Amino acid sequence: MNTKIFTTTLVAMATLSFSASYAQKPFKINGKIAKELNCSKCLVRVCDKNMDFDKASVDTINIKNGKFSYSVNLNESSNIFLYTITEDGHVSRKFYNIVSVPGETVNVLLMDKMCELDGKGTFYSGWAKIYKEVKPYKMAVYEMIDSLNNLSRITPEDQQEKVIQPLYERFLKKRDKYISSIQEYLEKNPGEEAAYIYAANEGVITFENIMEKAGKYFENSNFSDYVKTNANKEKKQREEEEARRLNAEKMLSETAEGAMFKDFEAEYNGKVQKLSDYVGKGKYVLVDFWASWCGPCKREIPNLINVYNKYKGDKFEVLGVATWDKPADTERSIKELGIEYPQIINAQRAGSDAYGISGIPQIILFGPDGKIIKRDLRGEQIEAAVKNCLGM
Repeated sequence: MNTKIFTTTLVAMATLSFSASYAQKPFKINGKIAKELNCSKCLVRVCDKNMDFDKASVDTINIKNGKFSYSVNLNESSNIFLYTITEDGHVSRKFYNIVSVPGETVNVLLMDKMCELDGKGTFYSGWAKIYKEVKPYKMAVYEMIDSLNNLSRITPEDQQEKVIQPLYERFLKKRDKYISSIQEYLEKNPGEEAAYIYAANEGVITFENIMEKAGKYFENSNFSDYVKTNANKEKKQREEEEARRLNAEKMLSETAEGAMFKDFEAEYNGKVQKLSDYVGKGKYVLVDFWASWCGPCKREIPNLINVYNKYKGDKFEVLGVATWDKPADTERSIKELGIEYPQIINAQRAGSDAYGISGIPQIILFGPDGKIIKRDLRGEQIEAAVKNCLGM
């Protein structure tokens, strides 16, 4: 059981976009920082209704005595993302997603695993109302997440399922109660815009659900276009995911053990690299599809470094393929983990699409002629497969 998932359960916030139109008015943030964050600044990213991060305006807020404030003039609702910055200048990967409504004020408390919001104005008054109702259930969920993570850190891996499973089942009940509390609130308070958006933000309902069950409440709402736009985005996303699933099934069958390798390429810093630069060149090549943010990937790196140091040469090579990762993060992890074998950086989906990969790490051993010898290698299997091929 990988208990790391508990830290992301109900923590990751949905990405929202709004298209309500207003006369330009200020949106204000009054913020407080929990002591455990130990940060000196916040990075602010203000997105437009299209949620184009490349075009988002970026600013920095100074934190003084654990407090900060920020104001921006807007003529439409959008989203603001806050990232904490430590004393040494490190920007957190985790973000806090805040709905920005022109003319309103939000009070924010940033904590280690979540943030609390309330504020002034029609929208945030409604937000504060539902949050007050469901907060006890939400806090119970986060207490369970902390307990699970603490227990996972002191429990040997071979005993985790037996020891943690009972607590995990209690966590599921707490989570279900939290979800039920939101659903019950919506039933008792139909028509509250902020309540529906809160529910969507927590992943309890989809925007397609909102259109089906509460579309009439948004017909003349400032957020009518927002709900319709996001419902359409969800539909498009479902269609794309289904297409990817079908493609993954197809590519898995075409890249099974015994099949010839499929080439792909990635560009980074003006240089194009291809899998064929390494595979099919007369060596056995162990290829690791990985990412800097992936815990299981990092746990396999020592095994890969081990076989690389032992067997590299005229007959054997190791290659990393950075998958679904930011190049800067990849390069940082390469240094931190002491990886010396070559890398294809910024592959993104190119490699995973070519090999039907839906989860990483995916470690594949290719023969000298480019044929796939083994897929899904892990742990001790890695060196055993390499030794077998090299006749050792």
